[in-house]
Amino acid sequence: MTRNSRKFQKKDSKIQQKPEQNDNPFGLSFVVSTEFVSIPTKGKFYPKTSSLHGVEQVEIKHMTAKEEDIISSITAETGERVFEKLLDNLIIDKNIKAADLCEEDKTALLLSARATGYGSDYIVNDYCDKCNSTTKFTYDLTKTQIIESDKKFDYDSELDTYTVLLPISNISAMIKQPSDEDLDSINRERTQKEKHGIQFNETVTFLKKVIVSANNVSDPKLINDLMEVLPAADAKIIKTFFANCKPRISTIQDVFCSNCGSPSRKEAPLSWAFFWYNT
Repeated sequence: MTRNSRKFQKKDSKIQQKPEQNDNPFGLSFVVSTEFVSIPTKGKFYPKTSSLHGVEQVEIKHMTAKEEDIISSITAETGERVFEKLLDNLIIDKNIKAADLCEEDKTALLLSARATGYGSDYIVNDYCDKCNSTTKFTYDLTKTQIIESDKKFDYDSELDTYTVLLPISNISAMIKQPSDEDLDSINRERTQKEKHGIQFNETVTFLKKVIVSANNVSDPKLINDLMEVLPAADAKIIKTFFANCKPRISTIQDVFCSNCGSPSRKEAPLSWAFFWYNT
C-alpha cells in the first residue's frame, strides 16, 4: 500500500465518522397531519349529483399558521363567509365545497378543526345561576354526540326533495330546501311591499318557494290556492321543517362554574368568536 493510499484511507475514515446533520431541528413534521371527520348526515341528505352524496367522513388537514390569517378576519358580520373560506382551505378533497355542506356537517368539521388547531378546551363566559354571576366555563370539544331528528319524512336524492305528511290536512307535501336565491327573493319582496305600504305575508311567500307538489299535484295555480287555505299548524310545520330535520352534532356536557364550582349541563355556544384562542 502506498503512502498516498494510506492518506486517502484516513480521509475516508474521517468522512464516515462525521455525524449526520439534522435538516429539521424543530421536531415537527413538514407534512401537515390530516384526519377523517365523521359527519352527522352520513351523506344521506345530498342529491346524487353532489360530491357529498353517500360520504360518511370528510378528510381535513390540521390548522397551521397559514390558517391563522383567515381566522383573524372573523367578525360577527363576516363569520359565516370566513368559516366557509377556512373549511375550503382545510378540506382535502377539492371537489367538496364548504358552501355545499349542510349546516350540521359544517359544524362537525369546524369543531374538529378548532380542537386540532387550538386544543380541545373551549373557554366561554356564561351566566351561573347558582352564584348569580357571569364566569368562565370550560368545554371539552371532543365530548360530542350525534342527535338524530325525530321528524318523519322521506328524502329523494334524485330530486333533492323531502316529502312530509301534514297532520291537520292529511296532505302529503313534497318540499325543497330554500336556496339563498329564494331567501333573497323573499327579502326583496318584503322590502318592496313595505316600501309601498302593501301587506306582506312572509309565511305564504315562503311556502310558495318551497312546496314542489301536494298530493302529487304540482300545478302552480292550485298550489297557490292551497296556500290561502292551508291550516296554520301545517304551514308552521313546513316553515320550521328545515331547522332540525337532519341529524346534528351536540356538545352538551357537564361543565363547572370557575367561581363557585357548581356543575351545569350546557351545550357549548358556537358563535362567530368560536375560533378565538383562549390564552
